[in-house]
Amino acid sequence: VMQEVAKNGEFDSAATDLLIRVDSDLNAVGADGSVISHIGSLNMGERTPVYYVSNAVAATNLAQWLVSQSVTEAVVASAKPELLAKVREKAVSVSGMLDCRSLPAETQEDWDEIRRTANAAWARAVLLSGSVSAEGVRFLRRLSFAVWAAASNATETALALGAGANGLLSQNPAQTVAA
Repeated sequence: VMQEVAKNGEFDSAATDLLIRVDSDLNAVGADGSVISHIGSLNMGERTPVYYVSNAVAATNLAQWLVSQSVTEAVVASAKPELLAKVREKAVSVSGMLDCRSLPAETQEDWDEIRRTANAAWARAVLLSGSVSAEGVRFLRRLSFAVWAAASNATETALALGAGANGLLSQNPAQTVAA
């Protein structure tokens, strides 16, 4: 279960991965843009960082930082495939996740477009909205993509798990695991 970072040091013990929004100065920021701390000073324990970039400067700076720090156990994520590809081109040891939550994911054409976009961005994982279909998850998993789903309530958690998602993004990991 992945949890988005809201405050430094305050993570649910059930979270195995942390979604960290990264600004141009390599600060972890909240969804509202407020600075939490520099990404290098976050105390994540054994959790895998999933660094989320939204602009070209943040992507360039993150790629340089990942290489300079010899980071290998991390994931870089973005809703913008060109940014994801930019980071993955330089930081080849980290994995990539394409955020597809704003994309349609209901038909074979939608899944094909997600596959094409993720491949072009060098992503091996995709993050879908909580209303995922088993058919779409099976299709993407058959192509060796790890499929994550955002789950904001018990219904979405059950739907994503029933569809075969590999992981869940939740703000309440303990509740998600209990479901």
